Amino acid sequence: MRDRGMSSFERFTRAATDSLIDLDAESVTREIDQVIDSLHVTDESTSLAIRVGHRLVDNLSREW
Repeated sequence: MRDRGMSSFERFTRAATDSLIDLDAESVTREIDQVIDSLHVTDESTSLAIRVGHRLVDNLSREW
């Protein structure tokens, strides 16, 4: 069955790819947080780095 020009397989493939991209972005975010936590340094620059890192990961996942 085709819906809007895409077969069921194409829809499944796209959904699976989107899910993998989201999981990868979450993994990268978690790794960034773990590295920063291991530094045991919390100051304004650390908070800024965390926010920028989260923003970058979020933007990258939207580009895919």
